Amino acid sequence: MSAMPPWVFWGLFLMTTGYYLISKIYGDDLWWHIACGRFFLENGFYPPTDTFTFSPVRPVSPNIKTWLGDLFLFGVYKVGGGEIGLHIFQMIAIIVPVKVMLVLSGNRYNGLTLLTAVLIVIGTMQQQILKNSIFTLIFLPLIILLWFLVKEKKKEYLLIGAPIIIGLWTYMHGYALVGMGILSFIFLGELFDQLMQKERRRPVFLAFFFIVVIASAAIVKTNLNFQPYTIVKEVVRTLFGPSYDPAPMPSSATTTAADDSNDKIQGDPSLVLEESGPPSFKESFKLLFRGFMKGGDAEYIEEFKSPFDGTSMLFVKALFILCVVYGCYLVTTAVYFKHTIRFSYVFPSLASLYLGLGYLRTTGFPFQVALPFMVAGIAHFTSPPEANANSRIKGMVSGGGGLPLLNMAACFICLFLMVIQPFYLYQKQFNRVTGLVTVQPGIGRSDETRSSIPRFALERFPNENLFNSYNVGGSLIWSWYGMKKVFIDSRSIDYSKEFYDDYTMNYGLKYIEKMGLKHGIFSIVNDFEWYDMYMSQNWNVTFFDASMTLIERRTEEGYDQFYGKVPRFIGDSADIESLTYVSRVAFGRFLDNTLKYMLHFGRLKDTFDFYEHIKPMLEALPEEEKTNLALIYRSMAELRDRFDAINNPVLAEVTRKLVGVKDPGAMFVIYGDALRELKQDKKAVSEYIAAARVAPNNIERQILVGDIMMQMKYINLAISQYEIAVKLNPDLYHEYNKIGFLYFQLKKYGEAEMNFRKAMEKNPRMPESYINLGTLFEVLDRPQEAIAVYREGISMNPGNKTLTLLLDQVKPH
Repeated sequence: MSAMPPWVFWGLFLMTTGYYLISKIYGDDLWWHIACGRFFLENGFYPPTDTFTFSPVRPVSPNIKTWLGDLFLFGVYKVGGGEIGLHIFQMIAIIVPVKVMLVLSGNRYNGLTLLTAVLIVIGTMQQQILKNSIFTLIFLPLIILLWFLVKEKKKEYLLIGAPIIIGLWTYMHGYALVGMGILSFIFLGELFDQLMQKERRRPVFLAFFFIVVIASAAIVKTNLNFQPYTIVKEVVRTLFGPSYDPAPMPSSATTTAADDSNDKIQGDPSLVLEESGPPSFKESFKLLFRGFMKGGDAEYIEEFKSPFDGTSMLFVKALFILCVVYGCYLVTTAVYFKHTIRFSYVFPSLASLYLGLGYLRTTGFPFQVALPFMVAGIAHFTSPPEANANSRIKGMVSGGGGLPLLNMAACFICLFLMVIQPFYLYQKQFNRVTGLVTVQPGIGRSDETRSSIPRFALERFPNENLFNSYNVGGSLIWSWYGMKKVFIDSRSIDYSKEFYDDYTMNYGLKYIEKMGLKHGIFSIVNDFEWYDMYMSQNWNVTFFDASMTLIERRTEEGYDQFYGKVPRFIGDSADIESLTYVSRVAFGRFLDNTLKYMLHFGRLKDTFDFYEHIKPMLEALPEEEKTNLALIYRSMAELRDRFDAINNPVLAEVTRKLVGVKDPGAMFVIYGDALRELKQDKKAVSEYIAAARVAPNNIERQILVGDIMMQMKYINLAISQYEIAVKLNPDLYHEYNKIGFLYFQLKKYGEAEMNFRKAMEKNPRMPESYINLGTLFEVLDRPQEAIAVYREGISMNPGNKTLTLLLDQVKPH
């Protein structure tokens, strides 16, 4: 299969990559950028600080302005009819690097170029998230194509287009700096080609090229302050210097809400770096192959500090494969096709590979640089295959004149991907079959953000500032455009270090407390750490939909007023049923956590009301989430059987103490303590007795229950418990003394005397038994015996003031 008709190529390509090309739009920044574009169009200047993000801090750190990209995205949204227009643009942007790769291959339609096209789509997934970074998929391939035309087609005048591309890109996204860097590596490679006498360039052209690079850097610097020396220094330190690991982050949140201490939740904003030295060979080896060792889905975009640290993501795995393939390509070329090597291709390719391995947000660059240049190189040394010692190798690579292994393997992989797509599309099982990242198809469909909570908050709190997380800030900025400010979302054009550190390390807690904010909005899908943090700080969920939750600060109005509010669902079950599997898992976790937090604050009545309220939603949840909620309901029922369905702070202590407790006896004690506090002593006694009965051989438990019974003045029950304890261990002298004391209270003096003497026998140096027995003899009007006991006690406990005083007070007959 050395070639195929173009329509077959594109048909296979679209069937193979259609799963990714028509996936839903994901982008936390998207709506913020569109709002900025609308503002620029309406006002003629970029939105200043405090336009969308209410952040009353001294601005000290300006970010790059992306007004041109924002304006473009807003235009696409407006002209294209909303999200469908954005999605069409997204698909066009993804096709651009594929088309450039085909041009560089000489428009060869075969299995190798098909696999390369698929790898480009998969490998650039991180940049396909629709925000301004998507312009990379357009501008970087154009720079590569521009250089290809300059180099291979001898159209040197086209080089003037590079600063123009960089200029447009600069005001669309900060990745223009990367584009300028790739252009610089192309120039360095061209110089090296001259030194190796692989090219014959005029000095005038090289000088012109140098001016183009300098001009491009100057253009980028107008909007993005960077220092080339600092960048080079950082690269050298990363490659050859010691590695630094950040000190452990402070605990982000408590999952039990048992600790309300600000000191334990709020962390130190400073991030301490500890020198750990270079990794060992074994560690490096493991790190290299983690790309194959780890699997599973990736629901979040994470950044990583070293190669393959985020290998649960498909595009990182694709990068690992690309590194291996490109390495084999370089070795093969260096051995058999030395004359085809062009360092103006190799240098930027290696630079892009290094960039992709070092930072997850740049993972897509090798697929836009290294892959197209590699394909261009293959096309160069395989057309046409010459009849010499290398002809067999050339034929195997090109698919002609020999066994077409590469084409067959490439087509097999593409067909495999195409065949397994229905497992996801129809059975929602794609990720289980392949272990790939989960993406939901849906042309023109945005992410799971719902509009009901933002609309509700706008209507209910028209004049109040709300805080929110990064994950919902962009959508709120757009939906509240011109009507309401978003207080916190970390997207301020300017922000202070104080604000940023508090936002990232303490979830904005100090800042929100300082500003006195009363309400906030979080994402149910992504903001569980924020949710846990604020719930543990006595905030309360008041309203929620299938995507967001509105929380409220506890006021000083009183316990009952604040905790008597059952969270209300804004929407219907259709909202939940329309969510992806993963989002429904997150929604189930939210319901689970909400019930737990209501219990942790003693809102037992509210938990039952809330459970009844969410019953219609449960059928839309995955089975595991249903099971978890059923377990919580069982716990709720056990509490109701003991305490009735009430809201009471006492129950908060019960649920917090029960966290992690698996011993039934310990649970019964916790229940008994709560019932005592609620003045339900008879019920409490039953719990304590049950605690003792479930552990009949546990001496400590028998003694504990005996002590509690004695405190509650259930004397006979206390005696029974102590007698069980001394039967288990006859050497328990304290317990004999307690039994004697209780019999004394019952005026059973004979039994009392016997137990006091047993206590003295077990431990002659315990003064309490002498005091108790002597007092008993005085009550029985037997002073001589009392004197004898006190004297014996003093002899065994010299200097005991109580025994001495009692001896002095005895009046013998």
